[in-house]
Amino acid sequence: MASRTLIIAGALIASLGSALYAATPAQTIAERQDGFKTIGRSMKAVRDELAKPAPNYTVMQNNARTLRIAAQHNAWLFPRRTGPASGVKTGALPIIWTQFSDFRAKFVSLTNAARDLETAAGSNNAGNVRTALAPLGASCKACHDVYRKKD
Repeated sequence: MASRTLIIAGALIASLGSALYAATPAQTIAERQDGFKTIGRSMKAVRDELAKPAPNYTVMQNNARTLRIAAQHNAWLFPRRTGPASGVKTGALPIIWTQFSDFRAKFVSLTNAARDLETAAGSNNAGNVRTALAPLGASCKACHDVYRKKD
């Protein structure tokens, strides 16, 4: 499991180059959608471990790290021309690019909350992990409420 997480984290880091150099809107949108799916899977994995009588802290630490890396990476995947006007299916609303400084501030909150979760998971204390999950979830919701198309 640890090697899988490291492979995913490495792939996310390596893919940053594709986001910065000549990626098409479709490629960038697909990459950020994959990143958000990684964030969701990692959050679920942490929650699933917390539901167990004896959580595996290594699993939580690995998933928290993957989540943090994905959040940091995804912050760079919103260049102009990657919104709905690109013609590519995306949940990103055009308001992202008209209120970009607020959007970026929300991403800073997300990455800070992800870092706090990673620290909490490293404490090997379920209470600390539960406490760190609340602001992380609130950070996701704050962005989704304003900048993501409702399903």
